[in-house]
Amino acid sequence: MIGLSIYRFVKEIKEKDSKKDKWTVVAQNILGLFCDLLHGAPFYFLIGALFFVVGLLFLSMGMGWVEID
Repeated sequence: MIGLSIYRFVKEIKEKDSKKDKWTVVAQNILGLFCDLLHGAPFYFLIGALFFVVGLLFLSMGMGWVEID
């Protein structure tokens, strides 16, 4: 899935002639990542942050720094 979208992205850039058009394609794809909340970068960032916090909680419990009664 990721490989296919990268292929489409590169193909779309190669089809453009001017440098301005190529940068427009890049900007549109970057904005597309942040506009799609369920499959874009913010969603994965929030999920990653959640797992990081839970992992730190388990690590601190394992080290004995935090005790939950």
